[in-house]
Amino acid sequence: MFGEKIKVFAKKKFGSLNDLSNIMGVSPNQISSYTTENRKPGFEMLQKLYYNGCDIGWLLDDNRPINEFFDNEAKKNADDSTASYFTPEQLEAIKGIFAAFQTKLNKK
Repeated sequence: MFGEKIKVFAKKKFGSLNDLSNIMGVSPNQISSYTTENRKPGFEMLQKLYYNGCDIGWLLDDNRPINEFFDNEAKKNADDSTASYFTPEQLEAIKGIFAAFQTKLNKK
């Protein structure tokens, strides 16, 4: 589901996966490796996705449906609000969680 969510995010926010890769300064092949779920993004890539408007909680949680992204985007547009950024403390917590997640994946 992670790969599908990357595709949805890229198309909705930027029009295509290529446009997402250009905006993020990474190769289309790197983005493709995420959409095919051959790779999971590291902390820096997750941070880039977040700074470009992706809800990381939605992206990483397989229990949250793909259409939730559209619902949240519609609400943001209706409220005319802007995305807030993580505090440094939250970023450190996310980094720790992600490191634990990577360790768990590497053990399999």
